Amino acid sequence: MIHGWGWFLLPLLALFCYGPGLFHPFVYDDHGVIVEQSFLTTPGSWLKVVSLRTLADPEIIDGQRPVLLATYLLDRHLWGLQPAGWRFTNLGLHGLCLVLFALLLGRMGLDPAPAGALGLLMGVHPLMVEAVQSPSFREDLLCALFVLSFLLAGLAWVRGSSRGSLVLAAGFMVLALLAKEAAVAAPVLLGILVWLDHRHPVAWGRLAGVTVVAAACITALGVYGYSGRPVQAAGGAWNGRALLYPDNLFTAPVLFSGYLVKLLAPLGLSIDYTVTPVAGVADPRFWVGLTVLSVVVALVLGWLPLRGGWGRIGLAWILVWFAPVSNLVPLFNPMADRYAYGMVLGAGFVAAGIGRSRVARPWPAVLLAGLGLWWVSLTVTRLDDWKSDRAIWSAALEVNPRSDRAHTWLGLLAAQSGDADSAREHYLAARSLNPRETSAAVNLAILEGKAGNLDEAERLLLEVLSRDPSHRPAQQNLQKVEQLRR
Repeated sequence: MIHGWGWFLLPLLALFCYGPGLFHPFVYDDHGVIVEQSFLTTPGSWLKVVSLRTLADPEIIDGQRPVLLATYLLDRHLWGLQPAGWRFTNLGLHGLCLVLFALLLGRMGLDPAPAGALGLLMGVHPLMVEAVQSPSFREDLLCALFVLSFLLAGLAWVRGSSRGSLVLAAGFMVLALLAKEAAVAAPVLLGILVWLDHRHPVAWGRLAGVTVVAAACITALGVYGYSGRPVQAAGGAWNGRALLYPDNLFTAPVLFSGYLVKLLAPLGLSIDYTVTPVAGVADPRFWVGLTVLSVVVALVLGWLPLRGGWGRIGLAWILVWFAPVSNLVPLFNPMADRYAYGMVLGAGFVAAGIGRSRVARPWPAVLLAGLGLWWVSLTVTRLDDWKSDRAIWSAALEVNPRSDRAHTWLGLLAAQSGDADSAREHYLAARSLNPRETSAAVNLAILEGKAGNLDEAERLLLEVLSRDPSHRPAQQNLQKVEQLRR
């Protein structure tokens, strides 16, 4: 039997779903972010991270996320380059997030047993696989961990706890921001929890105090961490994938609708999505997306009837967590499963509303249990896609035939195996799908150089540099071409 607070540990059972993927090798960004990143083995790296000097150094991968880098340095010290160790850390972070989420549900009035059960249910959602399985996407776990911690401390402060809760909330806010910029949504989430929790009167003064503290943290990081450097795809060289203005504004409602669909029915998941921009109001996708977005906003504000407050909290949570990845500030990757990690937790509030509905019991519980079993099967199946680079990119191409990134990676794998013809075919396909894809152009140039076609190699590299003069791989390979000509 499980008693009292023990229910809040129930979500840890979700970690067993990830057992099949624990010993998979590094894939995708793990290579560049972990295996090939010299910063993780450079003397003095810890000092740079602790002193926050990485924030001002654009040469360090993820330098603007020193909390993330700190976990990488620790993992490199503990595990070397053993993927299982890095994934063990991810699983630990995922487990902590689920326990904190269950505790948050409890603080919002849910009994321990259903709170723990909902933490378990959300923990097996297939949309979480990308963030949990890949150490190079750990920032989403860390961000969620510290945002949840901020919310618990912030709620304690607003409900009358000592000043220590405010200090803790400020500390967790800083850690969340230094893990990932999406943490800017945290104070809005806190406001929603306070506003829609009708069990307690709103202490506006205390809520304003913690909001001001959080806003000060956000402002300080923005000034210190992003002065003189582009924020994501805004201000940098266009990669052919990022949504340009004003397409990003018209496409945002469509992206929101897409995440809602994947939250309920997580089918056709991929490591890479190609988002076709919505160019204006003439595109019917804009009106469909805007209608869905408007309905959600109306439900949250109470303009449309929605029984109970749990559903309103959940929909508001999803909407707010979506805002940082809505591409109002263009992202290098307009859509990704890992972006939805926090949104899945919001779906837990919606599930709580279903569980507490007046429908004859035990049907709500049976419905949620059936949904959980379906999600478990999808999660285990999805983990099999992560067993190798070839598997993950072949699966991506099957789901998204327009993925230039999948063609580039499959071309690279073909080149490594000595199949130059197949590699060239994939690189050309990538360039056809996205003419601004620099990785395909550089790798094709390398292939041409090895074949002795130095003029073609030079042309490709100069093409890349004409778009991005700071592209280091293109610079380095152009120097090699010049050396071969001598």
